Amino acid sequence: MDFKPPIEAATQYLEGLSLECQSAFIKFVDNIPTVTEARNWPLRVKLRRLFKSLLFQNKLIPGYTVEVVTIEGVASVHMSRNLVINWVSFTPSSPGGLLLPLWAAFPHFTSVTIFWRMCPGEDYMLQWREWYRGLTDAERFKYQERFPTPADPQRAWEGWYEMLGKAEQAIAHAS
Repeated sequence: MDFKPPIEAATQYLEGLSLECQSAFIKFVDNIPTVTEARNWPLRVKLRRLFKSLLFQNKLIPGYTVEVVTIEGVASVHMSRNLVINWVSFTPSSPGGLLLPLWAAFPHFTSVTIFWRMCPGEDYMLQWREWYRGLTDAERFKYQERFPTPADPQRAWEGWYEMLGKAEQAIAHAS
């Protein structure tokens, strides 16, 4: 089996997000650990990750999980067999480190879908908002420059940062 196309798709996606990729390998194929994965991880950890993956999806979905080590952390890029990226799990290398914006972590979902009100979307959005609130104004400006909202009107992310700023001002004003 040729693993080069999914690895290239994952690294290209992350490099498009300004993440410098250092190494990558196929972690799972169709939610089954690869031989590389089996050699690199103790069985207990491997099975726990497989179980968490199955719980998240509620079913077996054919596809790949590519583990990519970047300078700022480790990304697990989950994609279908036709290399469409479904979601990205990013673990910063340091506590409080970089979190990917919502549209980068879950590229299939628009800003107005019910996904952000339930399941993993809600959990990630709440975690991201809390993290984003902890940034200084200068850090927010840098983050917004690095991760601009998608201009595609179909995805409905344009003006996201401005909306967050207005919501924070309204909350602060009401307090």
